[in-house]
Amino acid sequence: MCCTMLLMPPGPYRRNLLAFLAAVPELCLVEVVESAGELATAVSQLPAPPDLFILDYAPLAAARLALPASIPCLALAETIPQLQQALDVGADCALLRGFSAAEFLAALRVIREP
Repeated sequence: MCCTMLLMPPGPYRRNLLAFLAAVPELCLVEVVESAGELATAVSQLPAPPDLFILDYAPLAAARLALPASIPCLALAETIPQLQQALDVGADCALLRGFSAAEFLAALRVIREP
């Protein structure tokens, strides 16, 4: 089981993503935050750090500064340039929004491999 934290602004995409993540048996969503500013506080209040961090592309650079480097990060981007930029600023893996379940599970496997 992979304890996961999500950083995503509220809205329809977040609602859909939460429904999708709830259906992934390998994941246990432990915290959802709306902004990079909430992130450090949320991480410090968890009994243990999350195993995975999933976030929107936009706050990635600020979020990476607030997170321990040991927590893998999966960024969700809207465009191919954003996807490349996410990888350049420290995402361990990145997917384009609209990804398939198979693509998500493949990314999860890559991130979780030692």
